[in-house]
Amino acid sequence: MPDTIRKRPWPTRVAVGSALFMVALGGTVLAGWFSHTPALIQFGFQLPPMTRNAAACSLLCGVALLIVVLRGPRWLTVV
Repeated sequence: MPDTIRKRPWPTRVAVGSALFMVALGGTVLAGWFSHTPALIQFGFQLPPMTRNAAACSLLCGVALLIVVLRGPRWLTVV
């Protein structure tokens, strides 16, 4: 394996994937709220729509997890 590729253990990759999924989910739902598109807010007919607060929390949790996994500034994670 070339030296330019950093080896990462699989738990780190899973955490990064989870963080990106949370960011995408929160961003999609927030975009649905701002564009008034019910298909983005309510994923199934039997499920209640996700609120803006839940979408924002999902987005921010994903960003915080991504910062922790990538060893970014800790103060930004706390904020």
